[in-house]
Amino acid sequence: MDHTTPEGKILTDAWNTVTSKPGGPQRVYWGLESVDPSKIWCFFDFESVEQHRHFAEEYGADAVKDIPKICTYGEFSKHIQMVPSSDVLGSPLTEIILAYFPQEISDGKKETLSSKIQEILRQAFPDDARVAHAWGVENDFPARSETGKPRSVVMGFIGLSHPEAWEDYRQTDGWKEALSSIEGLEESQLHQFQPKFFRTADISSSARLISVPVFHNSGSKIHNSTPETLKLAKTPPESFVTTIRTQPNFHLYHDMTEKVTTPTGILDQEHNAPRKPSLFHQRKPDPPDQHRPACFSNLSSELGFIFAVAGSIMISEYFSSGFNIIFSSLADTSHEARTWPAAVINLTTAVLILPFARLSEIHGGRLIFLGGHAWSIVWSIIAGFSQNPTMLIACRAMQSLGTSAFLPSGVVIMSRIYRPGPRNTLIFSILGAFSCIGFYSGIFFGALSDQVLGCKWYFFIGAFFCAGICIAGLLTIPKSHGDARIDLEMDWLGTVTVVPAFALMAYALTDGGNAPQGYVALILGIIGLALFVHIEGWRVSQPLVPAEVFKTKYMSRLVVALFVPYGSFSLILFYASFYIESVLYTGPSLTTSWFTPLAAGGFILALVSSFVLRILNGRRLLIILCLGLLGSSILFSVIPDTGMSNTFLSWAFIFPAMILAIVGLDITFNITNFIITTSLPNHLQAVGSLMITSLLYLGMASWLGVVEMATSAQKEIKGAENLDATRQCQIGFWTGNGLALVLVAVKMQSAEADLTADEKAQRDWERDVGQNME
Repeated sequence: MDHTTPEGKILTDAWNTVTSKPGGPQRVYWGLESVDPSKIWCFFDFESVEQHRHFAEEYGADAVKDIPKICTYGEFSKHIQMVPSSDVLGSPLTEIILAYFPQEISDGKKETLSSKIQEILRQAFPDDARVAHAWGVENDFPARSETGKPRSVVMGFIGLSHPEAWEDYRQTDGWKEALSSIEGLEESQLHQFQPKFFRTADISSSARLISVPVFHNSGSKIHNSTPETLKLAKTPPESFVTTIRTQPNFHLYHDMTEKVTTPTGILDQEHNAPRKPSLFHQRKPDPPDQHRPACFSNLSSELGFIFAVAGSIMISEYFSSGFNIIFSSLADTSHEARTWPAAVINLTTAVLILPFARLSEIHGGRLIFLGGHAWSIVWSIIAGFSQNPTMLIACRAMQSLGTSAFLPSGVVIMSRIYRPGPRNTLIFSILGAFSCIGFYSGIFFGALSDQVLGCKWYFFIGAFFCAGICIAGLLTIPKSHGDARIDLEMDWLGTVTVVPAFALMAYALTDGGNAPQGYVALILGIIGLALFVHIEGWRVSQPLVPAEVFKTKYMSRLVVALFVPYGSFSLILFYASFYIESVLYTGPSLTTSWFTPLAAGGFILALVSSFVLRILNGRRLLIILCLGLLGSSILFSVIPDTGMSNTFLSWAFIFPAMILAIVGLDITFNITNFIITTSLPNHLQAVGSLMITSLLYLGMASWLGVVEMATSAQKEIKGAENLDATRQCQIGFWTGNGLALVLVAVKMQSAEADLTADEKAQRDWERDVGQNME
């Protein structure tokens, strides 16, 4: 908190007034709560509770007279008794553990628990760490829970002299055992462990810092506090543990005397001031980042990290694009036989992105990223030994579990490292370029395996690529940006409804509406999807997709802009491959050469298009996207099937169609990744990456199913013998035309690469607060 700003000066003056008056506290510790930065926590160090109360009656009103200008004052006031002293609060970093117990706990029980807590802390932490504990003087401390039932509280304090090592220590068994031991002070069935971590903001050199709440601002625009985090503890048990972490250096008031005291409390002068905006950040947002992030020691480590994340996107495209090439050699190549094997990997990835994104947050993005690649390696090798189409489909479905894991976790880690700016723009452009590389690599190695090596080598080569990416990730992904969040819990209700719902609906569409299994699957899928919406909106406290996501401006429209063009592109890709091989009768090698413009043009456009985002607004970009996909679908739709050479057809129709298709895809990929990562606040970045990836694969799987249903309907009307391969492909292409036209009705914002959502809110809030202060 910057004491040179009007808001920081109000708080600094209040603390100076408190400490300069006769009978005032000797030291003041204050800072922001990291989970809900609209709360500021304070400790005032008095000789006794009586001294504090006498001081509050005489000087409290004068000391806090200006605080209601920036925040609500006096949310609650409690006292604690620190043992052996409050000196632990002067450490460079202090971790505070709060354990709540029943209000009626006896003094004897408190004494017993005190000795146990002190011993647990001393054994768990290094020799140079200071430890202390404190029981609340009152027994009605406001516990963090949905019911808000007050409780007795005991606090454990750990002061460390080497804060830089604390993040690593928190992952050790010693730290976990300490929390588990404190949790086990009561009977195990009475406990629910719900830790919450609070990081305080930097402060001026005239104050000491600790995190105990006294003020609250419900109208905060800067911090975008996350109310869902405060609902982690369900109806509280008899006791449970929560933790608070303070990180910056502590500084004493220069005009205070240092003396050891035991009672510590908070001013209890209450004010019913209106809740107004407050400003708690100590500095203005940094300019857009153009330099290497501090977590990378050198350029090679950063390049290795980019390769790992971009490579994960490449390998997912590899297994999607090349499969159509080799499948013709493995099984019946009819339209019906190819649709489900082509869609299964997209479908499985789409329906499992939601739960895997949550697991990435709970267990750490780095762990899920590496585990997903390891899983894909195993099932890629097994797929190479498939004996029949059924086994191959099963292996591809299992293989896509890995894709569901590493795709969202990789984007989450990257979005946390790179702030908006030229470097961030370039990084996301590289992701798009690698997507094109992976797409073409799948076609190339699919053709090579089909004609030279053997089809199984398509999967073995993919496993080799995946292993290289996994090793690169293991060596280069910063551990500090892949941490687990143990304050989150898995939404199992949402998972068990959304996964089968999407699977049943996709199966019903792909099955072509055949009665009765097609209709039954569709009805059950719709029911499951309705249950999922109800559960996410009204039943669970931590939904897989929070409603807050859709409150962001243009986000609902962006969902449409994701679902439609990816579906349109998947139709172009699938039916272009089918048309080239089955109607024009070209071999895998020639098919690969005809797809070359798609890869080359995509690579170039991916590196250029993100910079165009600053020039053109979202509406114009969507029109260009629409024209690209529409033009590609129309060209494929009107290709003459007789009377012209393949060479002429490739240059007159297929080449421009490929260029137009990649224009649509690249703009879609860049604009959606870029807007979501700069429009959503930090705590929703994981959900943003989830939506990007899930809707991509869901659109591909769903629209393939829709076209299959339309094809089946045409066969029933005209007869299967009157619907040849050319007519079947045209159904897919004309459906793609209709999807492309939908984008004309979508309006979106410009993609500004200046600040994150949190920083934009802070900028606007500072402007509002400055006007109010005047």
